[in-house]
Amino acid sequence: MRAKLQAGSLFLATMVLAVFCRFYALDRIPPGIYWDEVIDGQKGLEAVRTGSLEVFYHVGSGREGLWINMVGLAEAVFGANQFGLRVCAALAGTLTVVFVYLLARELFSSRVAVFSAWFLALSFWHLWLSRMAFRAVLMPLFLTASLYFLLRAWREEDPKLSPASRWLLAVISGVLYGLGFHTYIAFRFTPFLIAVLFLSEYRRRKTSGQMTTGWLATGAVWLGAALLVALPLGLYFLHHPQDFWLRARQVSVFTAPNPAKALGIAMLATAGMFNVRGDPGALYNIPESPHLLLPVGIVFLLGLVLAGQRAFQKDPHALNYRWLCAWFGILLVPQLLTVDVPNAVRAVGVIPPVFMFAGMGADAVYERLRHRKAYAYAVFLCFILAGAVEIYRYFIVWGRDPEVARAFAHRYVATGEFLNTLPNGTACYVIAGDWGRETVRFLTQETRSVRFLAAEQVKATNFPCDSVVVPLYNAPLVFADLAGLKIQIQSIDKGDFVAAVVHCAP
Repeated sequence: MRAKLQAGSLFLATMVLAVFCRFYALDRIPPGIYWDEVIDGQKGLEAVRTGSLEVFYHVGSGREGLWINMVGLAEAVFGANQFGLRVCAALAGTLTVVFVYLLARELFSSRVAVFSAWFLALSFWHLWLSRMAFRAVLMPLFLTASLYFLLRAWREEDPKLSPASRWLLAVISGVLYGLGFHTYIAFRFTPFLIAVLFLSEYRRRKTSGQMTTGWLATGAVWLGAALLVALPLGLYFLHHPQDFWLRARQVSVFTAPNPAKALGIAMLATAGMFNVRGDPGALYNIPESPHLLLPVGIVFLLGLVLAGQRAFQKDPHALNYRWLCAWFGILLVPQLLTVDVPNAVRAVGVIPPVFMFAGMGADAVYERLRHRKAYAYAVFLCFILAGAVEIYRYFIVWGRDPEVARAFAHRYVATGEFLNTLPNGTACYVIAGDWGRETVRFLTQETRSVRFLAAEQVKATNFPCDSVVVPLYNAPLVFADLAGLKIQIQSIDKGDFVAAVVHCAP
């Protein structure tokens, strides 16, 4: 009872921090809005306003509709702003921490579960994912939650679970798994993992004489629910097969001039992304920093080695270790088959097993040192400090980096926010390219009249008195054109951009 109380208290503290870190300053960090977020937000809001929610949208290279629809609904409630755009991601990231804890507890122990949840809750990698309006954030959540409910449904020895309760859990699991196909392209590799899970469980039951009609019926219920939920997207791809492979072909190693070399580079980059060199882009990471902080990376490697050893021992939990290793290996394939690696997004499918391996490694260290309290406390302090460092790295080092602000086109967001402060009825003119135009349009929506121009349209435009002109590129040229038209302006330096107010002679 005392151990359960301690584990529950530690998990509660972990969740408090997880929620805080995912929702704090969500309207300001990341410091801007990325292009993919803008087009998903625009399309989602349009779909909700028109009532035309789709299963697949032709934006970017084509995207599953679930995330865009969710974001649109959130924006309808919270507004077209950074918080409304990202609140679904923050909620999904928070729930992922919950289900990683529950699944690790189901597979291993409460102690492993607490360590896993702690490392995940405060990791830079998952914090970043939980605060970005990318559909990939749903993949770890739906996969982990689905597998947790499925394993619970298979626990026939639990007296609290009636056959009806197990079937209900199987339905919930199947629905969540089916929804996973509506999230991110990498989810399409998960049937291989499910096949390993079912085959391993089948062999275990057949060998131990525990094969029951109840287990078979539960599996059939799960499969039916999953197929039913995934069916609409499957039917769409049946009628539009070109959309199924479009994005995959664009980033595939097999499109490289030397596919074998590209595959080798991808394998090396993937192997090193956790502890040596991570994603090089400021958009996704502190450039080239490993995706795991050193102490977490060490226990991750320890847990991976231990899981590999225990997977082939005569141990009641050997199947769990074997299956977790399969999860890690199979869900790395989407990144291994693509160029531009390592990539923080394409590897999201391995986030749950990575942090469960780290939890197993931390638990092994604790078990070794728990009778030597001074060392045990030192290890705990190290893990606590690792979490604090990750928070600092995300909110201070990365969140305040000018390069990150440029990657997220912060000046476009600042422009939209500036226009929203102007009195109603003010004529606004924004000279911008595609990204700037769509970001400003997203943030201003229908709250004011904004006309978007190309630089060459300035000379042919009649600017009324007191109108505001904001050139997001070629500002000197735009102001020179205005001067050539004998238009008097007062420039306003806003730091990220320069605006001009048109003055008319009295």
